[in-house]
Amino acid sequence: MAISFSDDVFMREIQIDSCKNSLKIVQKLVGDVSCVVWDAAIVLANFLEVENERCGKKWIPAKKILELGAGLGCVGLFAACLGGEVIMTDLPEVMPLLQMNIDGNKALWTEQRGGAIAKVLKWGPMVGDLDIPSILLVADCVYYDQAKEIMVIMDIFGLKIMMALMFYVAPNLKKGESC
Repeated sequence: MAISFSDDVFMREIQIDSCKNSLKIVQKLVGDVSCVVWDAAIVLANFLEVENERCGKKWIPAKKILELGAGLGCVGLFAACLGGEVIMTDLPEVMPLLQMNIDGNKALWTEQRGGAIAKVLKWGPMVGDLDIPSILLVADCVYYDQAKEIMVIMDIFGLKIMMALMFYVAPNLKKGESC
């Protein structure tokens, strides 16, 4: 199902300060989930940007990143613009709008040698052909009982920390040290 601007959608711009540019995210006027960019996505995206800057722009670039429940793609697109190789996953019905947002922002991450693709992923014990990521992104995905299955995915990948980035604690660095 293709999405067009006659389908009751609107554009939201989200600034990426370190790239001196902004993402253009297509959102729906009406819907339940995967229709607008929620605050948690903006907070996590800004965290990625700030942490990447703190680490001398070496934290995100060239990392394999998996986003679960990508929705409209705000967090994953931020990571791609910071140089990450991002696989954004969600349910089949989310893919048209997610793909539109990937296609519409592709030029922003080309300079940083990042990348972004969308894949269908239903949470559960079978994760298909996904590689083990360096970074797992999850923003605002625990609102249905099925969301508990995120723990299964994290266990399969051997990720033993809760929500990989949502509860990330920076290491104690001495003055002058980098990540």
